Amino acid sequence: MTTGSSGPTDRALLPGLTLGPAELHPLVAEAVHLARTSADDHLRHRVELQVADPRP
Repeated sequence: MTTGSSGPTDRALLPGLTLGPAELHPLVAEAVHLARTSADDHLRHRVELQVADPRP
């Protein structure tokens, strides 16, 4: 956990989530949604890097 100007912020994103089993997929989708709609610029940036399509 890091402390920013607005107080403590948990910035752990998706590395702790596994993409299997299939019943966890809705949780991964929810985590991505929460990060993408966060007020935290860092979280929004990091989630896009982590879920971006690696193909050119």
